[in-house]
Amino acid sequence: MGRATIFTRAPPSGAIIFYGGKKGSTATNAKVPSGTHTDQDTTESKNTTSPSNPNTPGDLSVASASSKTQISIPPIEPTPRKSDDVNNLNSKLSAVLSLVKEVAIVMKSVPYVATVASVVERIINVAQVCINLLIRKKTDRSRPHLMQVVQSNSDRRLEIIDKVAVYSRVVFEALLHCDPQDEKGFASLRQDLEEIRSVLESIFEVLQNLSDNSASSRISRLINRDEITSRLERENRKLDTCVTAFQFKSAILLRTRSSSPSSSIVSQTSSTGKARPLRFGRLRSKPSIVFGREKEISIIVEHFKKDKNSSNVPLRLAILGPGGIGKTTLALSVLHHDDVSYAFGDERFFISCEASTSIDLLIHEIAVAFELDVEDPASKPLEKILKRLQLIQQPCLVVLDNFETPWELSHVRPEVEALLQELTSTGAVSLIVTMRGSQYPAGITWDTVIPPLKPVALEDACTIYETISKKMDDHAVRLIKAVDCVPLAVTLLGHLAAVDGETSEDLWKRWEEERTSMLEHGDDRLSNIEQSVQLSLSSPRMKRDPDALKFMSLLSSLPDGMSAITLQELVNIPGVANTHKAVSTLRQNALIFDDLDRTLRVLSPIKLYMQARHPPSQPIKTFLQDYYINLAMKGSSYHDKNVRKHLGLELGNVDALLFDSLNSAKSLELISNAILNFCHFTYIAGVSSTSALAQVVDRLEVKEKTGFSVLPNFFGRRTQKNRHEAEAPLDIDSIIKLRADCLGCWAQLLVRQHKFEEAEAKIQLAMSLHKKIQDDHGYAYDLHNLGRLQSFSYMNQHNAYQNIEAAVKLHRELKDDVGQAHDLLGLGHLALYSYLRDTQLGLEMFLKALEMFKAASDDLGQASALSGLGHAMISVSKYPEAEKYFEESMPHYRQMGDITGESNSLAGIASSFLLRSSFKKARTYIEKAMALCAPLRIPEHLHILGRVNITEYRHSAAREVFNEALRLHQRRGDDLGCAHVYQYLAHASFVDNFDLCLQFLTKSVNIMKASRNALPSAPSSLVDLLSFQGMCYQRLVRYTDAANCHEIAYDLRKYEDELGKGYDFYTLGCYSIGTGHHREACGVFKHGHQYHAQIGNIQGTADCLSKCGECHLRLEEFDQALELLSKAKDLHSSIDDTLGEGTDLYLEACVYMEQGKTGDAVETVYEAVRLHERSGAVYEKAKDFALLSSMCLSNPDSSEVAKGIGYLRDAFVLFIQARAFQEVSECVTYAGQVWESKVQDPTVDMIRNFNNEVFKQDYDKYLESIGFMGHMYYYFDY
Repeated sequence: MGRATIFTRAPPSGAIIFYGGKKGSTATNAKVPSGTHTDQDTTESKNTTSPSNPNTPGDLSVASASSKTQISIPPIEPTPRKSDDVNNLNSKLSAVLSLVKEVAIVMKSVPYVATVASVVERIINVAQVCINLLIRKKTDRSRPHLMQVVQSNSDRRLEIIDKVAVYSRVVFEALLHCDPQDEKGFASLRQDLEEIRSVLESIFEVLQNLSDNSASSRISRLINRDEITSRLERENRKLDTCVTAFQFKSAILLRTRSSSPSSSIVSQTSSTGKARPLRFGRLRSKPSIVFGREKEISIIVEHFKKDKNSSNVPLRLAILGPGGIGKTTLALSVLHHDDVSYAFGDERFFISCEASTSIDLLIHEIAVAFELDVEDPASKPLEKILKRLQLIQQPCLVVLDNFETPWELSHVRPEVEALLQELTSTGAVSLIVTMRGSQYPAGITWDTVIPPLKPVALEDACTIYETISKKMDDHAVRLIKAVDCVPLAVTLLGHLAAVDGETSEDLWKRWEEERTSMLEHGDDRLSNIEQSVQLSLSSPRMKRDPDALKFMSLLSSLPDGMSAITLQELVNIPGVANTHKAVSTLRQNALIFDDLDRTLRVLSPIKLYMQARHPPSQPIKTFLQDYYINLAMKGSSYHDKNVRKHLGLELGNVDALLFDSLNSAKSLELISNAILNFCHFTYIAGVSSTSALAQVVDRLEVKEKTGFSVLPNFFGRRTQKNRHEAEAPLDIDSIIKLRADCLGCWAQLLVRQHKFEEAEAKIQLAMSLHKKIQDDHGYAYDLHNLGRLQSFSYMNQHNAYQNIEAAVKLHRELKDDVGQAHDLLGLGHLALYSYLRDTQLGLEMFLKALEMFKAASDDLGQASALSGLGHAMISVSKYPEAEKYFEESMPHYRQMGDITGESNSLAGIASSFLLRSSFKKARTYIEKAMALCAPLRIPEHLHILGRVNITEYRHSAAREVFNEALRLHQRRGDDLGCAHVYQYLAHASFVDNFDLCLQFLTKSVNIMKASRNALPSAPSSLVDLLSFQGMCYQRLVRYTDAANCHEIAYDLRKYEDELGKGYDFYTLGCYSIGTGHHREACGVFKHGHQYHAQIGNIQGTADCLSKCGECHLRLEEFDQALELLSKAKDLHSSIDDTLGEGTDLYLEACVYMEQGKTGDAVETVYEAVRLHERSGAVYEKAKDFALLSSMCLSNPDSSEVAKGIGYLRDAFVLFIQARAFQEVSECVTYAGQVWESKVQDPTVDMIRNFNNEVFKQDYDKYLESIGFMGHMYYYFDY
């Protein structure tokens, strides 16, 4: 596609917004009254949070700081064993069984504990049966058909049995330290115990089924092995969740009781009357789902390796970040990493500080993890800990999880930090702490090998969701994006989606109603996103700074966060005494973060929680509205780069606050002008929303009819407010003008969004209103905008010309030179791209407009005129000149901040390089253009990118890009745009999928036929379509149709399109070769070569040289053929055209064969095959194989005969795939000759008996069924 015309059209809208701002008479410089707020907000108390209840799950402050004898629930340690380690598992089950019996005796008065014990006992019994059965199966070699099932499921069964044993020990040991008479305490655990019982019942059912050794059961398990595995994994996850929740709550219960003098936990005796020693594990189990943290894990592990191989100080790492971001998961992943496990062995300790609300509790947790005896009240645990660390013979790794709990308490922080210094005083201890927030504890030097954690990448978040739920679709991606890829939120969404019958679409609907309240899988911070957020909001640091929560409520109401510029300008926020201190507090708690632009942002789950639970007070809302209205007023001053920078960072905030202001008591005129001024900026920036405009137009219409502003009423009614009390009165003409200007502005924004029908309706209404009040300036711009919009439709181009001419006349009468210059731009584009096709007139219009814009010092106008000149040069194949004009336009666009204009100029430069065969440069520039206007996708940009993909033979990628462009054209009702895309899709499929090529070509032809009445003279798109259709007819051996297409296309090429003429000569030459007129074809290709060389199109030049070489080959003029093919090959190689270079090599091989140079021919054709495979060229590769076949079969007695038959078969199949009927016929004939030469192979026999005529007839029926048999050229009159 480096040789076909670029189908570009005029922009369907003006270069700037023509309404409001400096051009509109109603655009005022009104300022929002200041000084209307006091520094303190007396009504703020309604929206501030109250101190949290210490008994709620979100608050961990449940133990007395003075407590000396503390109890810690052991970390869960489900250490899965290998499937053959059954002896250890049996002993573990026996130990748990004795513990079960003990619990049954001690807790007989608590029925729901007894039921759990009963289920565990049944599981142990059936587990022992399963273990014995597995042992027998492993040793029984008489049943090999069952070994695969045994191997795949045995490990999973033993793992879950092991986990049930470990978790049962954890639960029962915790229960044995509780007082069965404490009804209130046990009541808080009842729900968790019942959930554990339910999960264990389900596990028992699975294990019981697996213990049945009957023949029917074995067959059933074989058939349903995937379902069994899935159920085991599901119950495994449920068990993790239930026991974790139980462990957390029981820990709080035990710490609360341990702080009481009457607590009898330490002296708790077993049924034997002896005090039972506590059993604790060192490590929590390795997380099963970890994605998106590979980089951090690798960095930390590599740091450990460096420590081991040097005398460096051991690692001191703080893993920081907000709640739910995956700090604990990262720490556990490192702790269980193979290299870390090898380096530290058993000296790895994971210590949860979640309930350590005093220094004594923290020390106790550490001592318990080190398995030190601390039950004696007189013991000195800290001394024992330090002595233990001094005596260790190998490196030690300690992880303190949720370390913020003890550290955030200001009255114990010095002691906590001193404890860290003591722990790290020995050179053998490596330390990792995980903490909510972004602040490091003092006292030791921390290694900052990783920054505070941020959400995982979207791809990794999707993997987490899909791993848990086994589902993934567009709705799932929307959900994941809605929670900002926060791992905890994504995990909880995955568990919700994992429910049978639940779809991601259903969850999205729930999300739109419930938001973060639906993200719960339990009541603790690890399974409830709101509990996790509340835990951060209720931290001691937040409580010490009440301004922080107020500022947080303000920040959470801003969709785009708060830029550094806004933060610096915001002073006297109602109720916030010290903004900078509040920001610092929020940063320390990791509730906010700075992005790359230094914009303060809040993660989506936190923001949504704040909006629902802590919305901003009314004074703060009013303060924000005033600030952003004043900022919006600066929109028409977009020439100021500081204004552009500030507005660019606050786009979403301005739009949201303007919309919000419409529901306030503010002046409608003030808000309307703010919206109009803001639209000036969004228009040139290429990003816009029309929601606020739509609202203000409705309000102005009501005010025009009634004279009153209509405001929403909190009681559901609409009330009228006296305009004399609320705002200065506007006369009716001013209201109508304001409404008309808003409609015109709205229409221009809609055109930028390609919503043409809506835009035309708005323009027509604006025209009637401007005409009603005799506003000639507004009416003139309405005419201009309507004409530009109509110019985009071939059906309305005559009306477009009339409307723009009328605008020129009116602007001339009004002495509005700038308006007249914009009209000339419109006429220039019409001259270039409409049925007029008058390039000279277009150039004159652009040059005249450029002079007028220069006289008015209008940068954007100059940029638009220069861009128009660039497009004019493209249309007449003057690509260096086009590049020059586009380059000249970009500084003007950049100076004014017009992103859309700059991106279009970059796309123009990309086109100029594409048509000069500089494909890499073309890709670079079009990718720059698309990145500049992202996330907006402009279909014309996609056209260029797709064509670049075609030149690089990336056919699938090209089709994907074109299909995206097609959807955009269809969405805006642009039929001819769709026709162009279908034509591009046909080109993209010509080489590798000819059937698909014909389908796309048929669709393009049908759309062109439907548009025939709008095309008195054929534009380039129609002519190129005819030429390409002729090439397809030639492949189908329909030479009459091909000739008609080529001749008509050449005859219709009436304008100065050198590239188009060169392409026509090339297609005519191909036709002449196909019909055997080789000398005539050579002359035609020379004409094509002349045109392509003249405009610098390397690909076209090389292709014509190659075809000339083919003509000389067929004329047996071998020296001339090799000379031309060598030149063509060099040119094709210089632009990395693998298809063209491969074809040159194939033709060279043919020459060598004719000259008897078989060795050179073989070597050359093999290289041609390699290049054609790279380019995916089916037809060309078939010709390579056909040549190889003739080489191998030239001597029937040769050892190469078998290879030659294989090449003949491959060529035959590929020719059929390419629908090359003439070549298929030649294969059939050649196979007959080979058969007669006594090479009587079944493959040869099959080919020689192939009925090509029947195949052609069947294919003609197929072509008729898809509508291809209709001929485009029938629709032209001569």
